[in-house]
Amino acid sequence: MRQQQPLDLAGKFQGLNISKLRVLDVGCGTYNSPLSSQMKSLPFAKLYSVDGAAPEIKRLEAIKPGEFAAAYHWLGVRYAQNLETYHEHEVDVVMFLDVIEHLPKEVAIQVIKEAMEAAEKRVLIWLPLNKAPQGALGGNELQVHLSEWTPADLEALGFEVHVYEAFHRHFDPPVDAAWAIYDRKKAEKEVEKKVERILIDRLDVHGDVLVATSVLPGLQEKYPDAVIDWHVRSGYDFALKNNPRIREIIPGPVGNLEALHRKYDLVITPEHHMNWHAPMAVVHCECAKVKFHAPELWLTEAELNIADHLKNRILVATHAGWYSRQCFNLTPVLTTLRQTHPDLLQVDLGVGIPNVEYFKGTLRQVAALMKYARLYIGIDTVFMHMAVALGIPMALVLGPTGPETQYIPKAVFIRPFVNLNPAEPREEFRNGIQLTEEEILSTIRQVLLPDGTVIAPEIEYNY
Repeated sequence: MRQQQPLDLAGKFQGLNISKLRVLDVGCGTYNSPLSSQMKSLPFAKLYSVDGAAPEIKRLEAIKPGEFAAAYHWLGVRYAQNLETYHEHEVDVVMFLDVIEHLPKEVAIQVIKEAMEAAEKRVLIWLPLNKAPQGALGGNELQVHLSEWTPADLEALGFEVHVYEAFHRHFDPPVDAAWAIYDRKKAEKEVEKKVERILIDRLDVHGDVLVATSVLPGLQEKYPDAVIDWHVRSGYDFALKNNPRIREIIPGPVGNLEALHRKYDLVITPEHHMNWHAPMAVVHCECAKVKFHAPELWLTEAELNIADHLKNRILVATHAGWYSRQCFNLTPVLTTLRQTHPDLLQVDLGVGIPNVEYFKGTLRQVAALMKYARLYIGIDTVFMHMAVALGIPMALVLGPTGPETQYIPKAVFIRPFVNLNPAEPREEFRNGIQLTEEEILSTIRQVLLPDGTVIAPEIEYNY
């Protein structure tokens, strides 16, 4: 959506009584930009200015009531690390003027969500779109751009987005800018509208598409009369086929995404990097505002009609597209394990494991095997998510995306000790997952006994 006068700040409060507003300005800076300087002339009832207590903005502490607003409060905190700031004060509007691009995306999304919960009337975001690289201006590390944003990112969070093409001409090439506006009253009215057509827009990555199916049961419960379609990149729909909750699988990416979205009453774009401290399936359901259910994978009777010698096997996989998720010591462990467990069956597309039988088939054919399997042993790949959806016990070797970001209710797992945010570059995993054969085997033995008995421990989650 496009409109005129992008720097008209007062216009963003249209429909609200400015003199009665309590405003929280996050990342306020020094109020010297063409946009932020307009704050001085807006007669808010209360204004809370939030920023890091850098020396150059210490003067904000000395601002007197009436200079900016009837009541002015300076809060010298790092907003990204102090989310309680949004709830400590009753506020009508929360503002982010050239702020969220300075945060890692998963942090920014959480910050925005907190603001949406706290703001009684509106959340306003002004930001550059897409690639807008910026370093530490004047040596200030807070000026570095750490995330890129598209209108779809913000629309998925519930914002109305107004785009201004090539607004930032100091970039080469010029960069678009946007206002993203969340209006609580309007959003609540939208919720009240009857939802008859739902689109889930999750394009690719086999495992992530499968995890995103966690929203389907809850959507059907919440909107029992609605039809659900799914927009997915061609070739990534194996987890969606034959699902009775889905009316149509729309192969993509389509040429005109906005036109596609306009056909639906509700569009959900499940993102997999929104919260690194909760299972992704749970985060997806929170995004869709539905009750949590596990991911699901529907198989037909014909697909489940497999040979008896392929049933009740232990399925193993060692190959991952992400090098950081490879564990090279897993292969010799499985080679050794084959001596006491001849029913191991390799199902991934990696290098064959010595002395282990290899099954070459489609993902749905592997899913049929897994439906009858006793156990899955492997790494964080689509096969792990298939085991989750089908309720199969697992013994897992995990790397950068650890158990805190997965929904794995029937599993034992091992992971090298790390002390970093999973969203950051992982130096520990640049050469794959470093675990000894003894560590891996002892973990597998927690769920697979020498006599072939499988123990399926239950992991409890507090949602």
